[in-house]
Amino acid sequence: MDSRAVTTLEFDKIRERLAERTSFAAGRELALALEPSNGRRAVEYGLRETSEAKLIFELQPDFSVRSAHDVRHTAANARIGALLEPATLLEVQDTLESGTYVRGVLLRFADRVPILADRAQTIDPCSIVLRAIKDSIGERGQVLDTASPELARIRTQLRTAYNRLMDSLQRIMDAAASRGQLQEPLITMRAGRYVVPVRAEARNQFRGIVHDQSASGATVFMEPLATVELNNEWRRLQLEEEHEIERVLRHLSGLVGQFCDRIIANVNTIAAIDLALAKAKYAYSLRAVEPVLEESCSFHLVQARHPLLTGNVVPIDIRLGRGQTPVAGEDLPLPLGEGWDEGSASPPLPLWERGPGGEGASKDFTALVITGPNTGGKTVALKTAGLLQLMAQAGMHVPAEPGSTVAIFDEVFADIGDEQSIEQSLSTFSSHMTNIVRILDHADERSLVLLDELGAGTDPQEGSALARAILSYLIERNVPTIATTHYSELKAYAYSQPGVQNASVEFDVESLRPTYRLIIGLPGRSNALAIAQRLGLPEPILAAARGLLTESAMQIEDLLGAIQSERDTARDERLRVQRLREEIETQGDALARRLDAIEDERAAALEAAAGEARALLDEARQRIRRAEAQVGAAGGDRLAVLRAVKDVQHAAEEIVARPTPHRRRPAAVEETPRPIGAGDRVELRRLKAVGEVLGDPDERGDVEIQLGGLRTRANVRELSRVTRREAEQRIGGPERGARVSAAGRPARSDGAVRLPPPPSVSVQIDVRGARADEVVPRVERYLSDAYLAGMPFVRIIHGKGTGVLRQIIRDYLATNPMVESFQSASQAEGGEGATIAHLAV
Repeated sequence: MDSRAVTTLEFDKIRERLAERTSFAAGRELALALEPSNGRRAVEYGLRETSEAKLIFELQPDFSVRSAHDVRHTAANARIGALLEPATLLEVQDTLESGTYVRGVLLRFADRVPILADRAQTIDPCSIVLRAIKDSIGERGQVLDTASPELARIRTQLRTAYNRLMDSLQRIMDAAASRGQLQEPLITMRAGRYVVPVRAEARNQFRGIVHDQSASGATVFMEPLATVELNNEWRRLQLEEEHEIERVLRHLSGLVGQFCDRIIANVNTIAAIDLALAKAKYAYSLRAVEPVLEESCSFHLVQARHPLLTGNVVPIDIRLGRGQTPVAGEDLPLPLGEGWDEGSASPPLPLWERGPGGEGASKDFTALVITGPNTGGKTVALKTAGLLQLMAQAGMHVPAEPGSTVAIFDEVFADIGDEQSIEQSLSTFSSHMTNIVRILDHADERSLVLLDELGAGTDPQEGSALARAILSYLIERNVPTIATTHYSELKAYAYSQPGVQNASVEFDVESLRPTYRLIIGLPGRSNALAIAQRLGLPEPILAAARGLLTESAMQIEDLLGAIQSERDTARDERLRVQRLREEIETQGDALARRLDAIEDERAAALEAAAGEARALLDEARQRIRRAEAQVGAAGGDRLAVLRAVKDVQHAAEEIVARPTPHRRRPAAVEETPRPIGAGDRVELRRLKAVGEVLGDPDERGDVEIQLGGLRTRANVRELSRVTRREAEQRIGGPERGARVSAAGRPARSDGAVRLPPPPSVSVQIDVRGARADEVVPRVERYLSDAYLAGMPFVRIIHGKGTGVLRQIIRDYLATNPMVESFQSASQAEGGEGATIAHLAV
């Protein structure tokens, strides 16, 4: 990948932020050396590995490489015979233990994280080395008695010799002190020998060897003659101990050297896993997603955000390559062409979809020309596309919405910013041209070229001509290109040239501020005269300026203004139609419910009538039987009479048994449920409360809801639409004290709702050990209860660990409308292991 483009697009800063999230030196080294790949299998592998690392944090939030160290140099030194110190051996032990832990966890979840599990499978526990170090070196770096039988024997003798020496010195010191020969009663050491402080004037009375004296000369430090042999024995055993410790350390160092290759391989594997975990942590912090890889050199980034920007970042949609529905297509009206009959079936294509000559250009384009005012976001859009492409090819997730796609380019070239060089005597224009010449020599159809302010820095007429020629050169060679410019000629060029598409960054003339929205398919306006007029420039000057513009330039600006106006009008019309549709759907729902009620009443009435008929039939049968008995007693033509009676009975049974006619209801037409909007009655499921939506959803799907005296915000995914009757039943009907009309029916509600009674809530919640996918619902329910209980603040205990759980919770708190602010707890309350959330009660 072109190193100059990597630097220009600030991918090195991405590497630095990634390195900050690694756990040890070898992982940090890999992060700082990370490079985008142009191999499809490598990119796919890297993206899937990052996804698996995010999943492992959900399965086990406290997972990490623990206390691994970069001991590759240590192992290499041990192989050539270097003696390793106990502290260094402890680092080897920690690394092997960390590798064993990582291997065990990832193999336990092998079916969920196969790529990471395959890596972990190669980690060698090196059990022989690990056991030897643990048996020989203590936690504080001391060589243990268990290191060898010889060392245990020497230390036993050493303790015995020391005790005998101390006992002898104590007896001698007590006797000398009673004779007044000692300066003070203590045992000290000089030159590796135990001595006692003797007064200088008593040195001839005290039998011993002088080893030192005080600075004043008043005290001499003497070793009693009676302890010389004991001192010698103690010192001899000390030297034996030192020799045995050295032998033990050489043995352990030799083991490390024998397993050198395996230990180095372990460190490399742990470092690769550490890098994957760092990518996952960074993806969490950016709310990044795994992009879809395109087969061709095209990409489509949906709601993409520059990862290095902070604050309220405006996301953009940007695409390049094969035909797709234009990102801004729904925002763009269909301009009516001259002579078009509005009743005809085939209106002309909109301007931004017409090719040269006015009809039928393909939506495919390999070049995108972005125009707009300074500080409007053109360069940021350019850098966002390039940087996210580099991140994806480096196996990192990108800060965009799911469904975003990226390509795999062999090279990414960029000419962005002021490249003026005093040392090389190059002007801004010359330095840009030098870089562009280099790009043109190497770019092909598998490259992405990003050109900022193409043709700037020289005469506008020549610069515009040069810019068009460079774009034509790249388009002829099918090189994917994104360019920004101020030249109005390039707007017409992009319109008339096949394979090129216009785009613009939006500017609000009323507020004189850019909106930073990128609109593909619509060229940008200069807005210079509009801004000047807005700022109060005298009208005569403005009129003179308009007079100096060419007629074609004025026509272009007027056309762009008309398109912008029609686009806004079409958007307003869509909103009006949407509202009408929602009202019609609401009325249709009410009619359907009324029809259901009528059908139920009709079925009940028919059932009652059938019951009455059955009772009449039973009575008729009884009467017929009595009539038969009477006929039989009277005599006569009995057979004829019975036949007549049976005919009457059959006729009655046929009438009663005849099926009741039911009106067939028309089959329901399946329609896509309309989205929740202003005026809908909804249930906020997490609060189990019913209220009214006050406005349409914003870009993220959040709406404002009136819940009685409480006004809050929630996402439409948390809401369920309810009917008026269901709302009245849930918040309390007439039997619960609701207002009742004179007819006995519930009166129309004034919009008030009843919330559940405030729950009894603890001032804190402990979510340590919770999985990442379950912690947000738990915190969400807890905050809802605390908010309803009127608590001003709460404490959320999440622990320190790797910080993933803390980051997930704080990202959620930042978006929760019930949270006014939050910060880390004080040291006494848990520090970074807990978060204090202040509620907006």
